[in-house]
Amino acid sequence: DRILLLADSGEGWSVTDRMHLLGFNPGRLLAGEFGGDDAASILCISDDAFGLVRLGGERPTLDQFAAYRSDSDDRLEHDIEVGDVNADGYVDLVVLDAGEQMCSTFTLSKSRRLVPAVEFEVFESRLFSGGRARIFEPRSVAVADATGDDRHDIIVTVHDRIIIYPQMAP
Repeated sequence: DRILLLADSGEGWSVTDRMHLLGFNPGRLLAGEFGGDDAASILCISDDAFGLVRLGGERPTLDQFAAYRSDSDDRLEHDIEVGDVNADGYVDLVVLDAGEQMCSTFTLSKSRRLVPAVEFEVFESRLFSGGRARIFEPRSVAVADATGDDRHDIIVTVHDRIIIYPQMAP
């Protein structure tokens, strides 16, 4: 759902701001000063929750600085986790693909570039139907210390198994 803020510019009403309400379906909206100060805000009420949208002050924003798209049309990237999986001091991204059952690792360089690092097939598929899989496998990924050596390991859930790829010592 989205909230549109309108203002009269003298020549008619125009949209001045658009805000997405992710993960929330409001049923009722109330305008007022609900934040404990004199700033205008919107109270969004649903059947089982409420949310406060503050209209004053600065809002956090995201700036894109890198992007990646696989050359393969069969890829279906669906899960991503972050951590330093190669102990180089830079953030790494671990991405799961349900189309070719791949696990890809990208690293962020000092100059904020996204660099492909390692890629491997998690398991071989036996799909002979010629269509896409109906379930996403490998299902999920986590980056955490699973071996107790204070290093980030890759933990992948596949079917009814948990596979741990421990970080190798440099």
